[in-house]
Amino acid sequence: MEPDPRPPHYPLLQSPPPGAHLILWSDGSPFSDRAITTFLAGALDREDLCVVIQPEEGLVDSRDALRAQGVDLDKLEADTRALVVTPELLGLYEPEDVSRVPGILSDLRSLARDCGRSGVSILIRLAPPLFEGRQEAFAEAVEESVRDFAGDVRMLCVYRRSLTQNRAGQAIALTRCHTHAITALGGERFFVELLRPFQGREAYGDHLYRRPRRELRGPPGGRLNGRDTSSHLARDIRGG
Repeated sequence: MEPDPRPPHYPLLQSPPPGAHLILWSDGSPFSDRAITTFLAGALDREDLCVVIQPEEGLVDSRDALRAQGVDLDKLEADTRALVVTPELLGLYEPEDVSRVPGILSDLRSLARDCGRSGVSILIRLAPPLFEGRQEAFAEAVEESVRDFAGDVRMLCVYRRSLTQNRAGQAIALTRCHTHAITALGGERFFVELLRPFQGREAYGDHLYRRPRRELRGPPGGRLNGRDTSSHLARDIRGG
């Protein structure tokens, strides 16, 4: 068998095992941007529902960066192949709202099935702003809950490597909340590390979480099982 000529992080990003919870320490270079789009491209190849969770601030820049790398989130949303949501829309405001995570993941699985997708892959930019804002405990709680209830969902969390300067202890603790770590070392060089065995659990009873107060809105002009979803995406994340 011929050796894989790609850098070692590419196969992992493109075809992560089910339940993988990856963290990417990005240096903001085009190589790191390409790592992110490699993850999304692999999800699309698998016919997964691609979910991007990111605060409203910075979302336009993220869309533009992905579009420059060949991933048009607007078009993917219109085709119900992707869903872009904010933490606020999921009801994640305070540390105690972490209890919503199992229900959110369960609802995303149901949504993927309704859309005819084979699974769920999530690009998460939820905890990084918390880490940047010195809310390390909140960020760790989010990442630990996501990891523990991942099941077969594949996830990539993107953090800025510059945040590790003078905060090595906090960065190490945060990294250990994941199954794999990928660190940009400059140029095309990345360090890849397997951190721990998977610990996904299948336990999604209503007693484990409080449902979000609002429904997510579907992409304009999208369709779900032949029905127009311009007004809503068939109770995509089920409101209470």
